Amino acid sequence: MKIENFPICCGAKILCDFGHTVLSQNIFHPSEKEINTFIQKSCYDFGNKILFAVINREQYPKIAPALKKYGFKQKGRYFHDVHNSYIYCFIRAPDESSPSDCPYLYG
Repeated sequence: MKIENFPICCGAKILCDFGHTVLSQNIFHPSEKEINTFIQKSCYDFGNKILFAVINREQYPKIAPALKKYGFKQKGRYFHDVHNSYIYCFIRAPDESSPSDCPYLYG
């Protein structure tokens, strides 16, 4: 799991490479605790930035609940014709999130 810079924008980050899919660069299966810790720490480290996450249908059951738990909102489902399946876009904007969305940051 990693965080990438959003191209040509210092106010946004992209959370990616969550594993749990054969399409990942590195095939791995982080635990629910590892996923939650990564997302929670990302909120803490970059809570003042817009955070994006894009996952596929294989990742959805494991990753989407964790994203939602920490204040990410699902903004769309889009058909990806190369893989013949859907991808899902999540966004967490500082002004859309309440303090309870990220307990790591607010205690």
